[in-house]
Amino acid sequence: MKKVLALILVLITLFTCITSCSTPKEETKEPLSEENVPKEDIFLYALGQSSPGKVIGSMSAKDYGICDSAQSEDQVFDELKNKEKTPFGNSQTFVYQRSQSEFTTLSGTKEYGDFYSTYDRYVAEEGSDRVEYLHGTNILTSYFKGHVERPRTDTPIDEITAKQVAEDFILKIITEEEFSKFDEGEFSPYSGSGLYAVRYTRYIGGYATDETIVVSIHPETKEICSYNARYFGKYDALEAKLTKEKLDATNEKLRTKIEEMNLKNLSMGISRIVTTIFGEAFIRIPTQYDTESGGTASNYTYLNIQ
Repeated sequence: MKKVLALILVLITLFTCITSCSTPKEETKEPLSEENVPKEDIFLYALGQSSPGKVIGSMSAKDYGICDSAQSEDQVFDELKNKEKTPFGNSQTFVYQRSQSEFTTLSGTKEYGDFYSTYDRYVAEEGSDRVEYLHGTNILTSYFKGHVERPRTDTPIDEITAKQVAEDFILKIITEEEFSKFDEGEFSPYSGSGLYAVRYTRYIGGYATDETIVVSIHPETKEICSYNARYFGKYDALEAKLTKEKLDATNEKLRTKIEEMNLKNLSMGISRIVTTIFGEAFIRIPTQYDTESGGTASNYTYLNIQ
């Protein structure tokens, strides 16, 4: 009897082991972090002034909210009424006039941007000079001198002098450390006005960004006629995410996409990093090609960086 009972116990134990081994265990997977979730490729386009030709991309950059082409409107913020700014010491006082806010209607309703998308304009108490600030900050994004007289002679200003004048002015607004993030500057005549300009560009991973500082100078008086730094500081919070690997991959994918269009006499310009009015980064490439009607199309094409 004892032998029979022992045999039964052995059989029960064996059956239990087989059952437990054959029952599949539930897998536990680590959830994907938001950073690692694959995103959809977003190809955008912005048509040039000439014949549109073929569209490269699935959506308008303007509709999506790319900073340099988003829709905008004027607003007046009550909390800023009668506010004053003195960006150049006490030599000149500027009073709040209005603001410009960029938005999209992609969702069916008007949606204002929250990233480098609203700018507050202040006008001089005396004269017609004006300045603009990024809304809610003390970042001076532009200065325009009113009633600039065209140079009376064709005597140019040399590059060394122009850069020295430009840098002296810039360093009254930003610090040397901030200025060190930009390149050495590009010197050129300024839009046929008789003035000269120096353009400084910030680079990330070898790619130009739309964060630039452009200063125009009167060649006779050596006065600063304008200062434009609309996106100054825009990439301070984004730069760490824009790795060389990501930038190269996005750039290659976008150029391949453009080449696959088989456009006639296609040429592509330099790749540049830009953002939307919500802080999403894209690579932008300018294209030029011949259209089927015999014209020439000049467009911008974009791809999100992920």
